[in-house]
Formats: sequence, C-alpha cells, structure tokens
Amino acid sequence: MTRFCDNLYGIIVRAGKVDKVQEVIKCITKKINSTPSKQIPRSISLLQYFLAILVEAEIIILPLDNYYFHITSELLTLYPIFKNNVDLIFEYEL
Repeated sequence: MTRFCDNLYGIIVRAGKVDKVQEVIKCITKKINSTPSKQIPRSISLLQYFLAILVEAEIIILPLDNYYFHITSELLTLYPIFKNNVDLIFEYEL
C-alpha cells in the first residue's frame, strides 16, 4: 500500500468508517467526476482534498480523537470548515 493509501485508510479507521469504505470510494469518485478539472484544487495535497470531500459530505466528522492533520493556510482558505474543527497541534509561520 502506498503512503497516501495508508494515510487515507488510517483516517477512515480513526473515524470508525471501516465498514463504509465503498461509500467513501463512491463519494470521492462522484465529487471528482462532477468537478471540472480546472476547479480541482492544486494548492493542497491529494490527501487534504480527499479529506475535505469526506468532511463536506459528513462521512468524516471532525475532530477525530488523537489524529492530527496537516493544516495549511491554503486548506483553510479553500475549506474554512477545518478552522474550528481541527486540533491545530502544528504551528507554522505563514
């Protein structure tokens, strides 16, 4: 398994959604297929994008206990829902 897949699966496990992996795949696929390629954000990582899709679809509910995400200013700009729902354990100078 790639690191990306391992990280995404870890989020799914931490969220208690292991039994909903097919729903997760459908949700991500539907969003990607319905989004024009020029509107897919390129300033955030693929993992951040997939996480944002799942949070917006309320498949993943934040915060997740003992799971910390790499939150960037770009992610917060594109998806403000992360601002109040994530433990900002990492502090960066922006």
